[in-house]
Amino acid sequence: MSDPQPPQSQQDDDLRALLAKRQHSRPTKATWVLLALIAVALGFAMGACSQRVLSSGTGAPEPAPSRVPTTIGTVTSVTDDTVVLTTATGETVTVVVPEGIPVTTAVEVPLGELPVGARVEVQGSADSAGVVTAESITEEYPRTAPAP
Repeated sequence: MSDPQPPQSQQDDDLRALLAKRQHSRPTKATWVLLALIAVALGFAMGACSQRVLSSGTGAPEPAPSRVPTTIGTVTSVTDDTVVLTTATGETVTVVVPEGIPVTTAVEVPLGELPVGARVEVQGSADSAGVVTAESITEEYPRTAPAP
């Protein structure tokens, strides 16, 4: 046989009596220490974020660096101030090379020493006709021996 349950209203009264007797306890010392540590950690994190924003001077994020368009192809001809490339898709691109623009293989070389057949990466912008003005030219796979 099971113990008979008191009626629901008696259970409710007993619960109310227990809750009324219960005193609300104050936070322990450990609770206060934990709250203080959380406050210090949040203050540190907010200070670090503020320092990062303010260190840029204006508080605004720094703009992303501009990326110069790149053309990659195989050199088909070289003149005093131009290089003609054939891209992997077969497109022919004329590159105008202003005076003083570095041409780099394993070391910097004059434009005239860039061999036909070299695979190069050209950084520079194209005009409406598709002619690229070079800002730099780098041989992709620098040769180990001089070209024939």
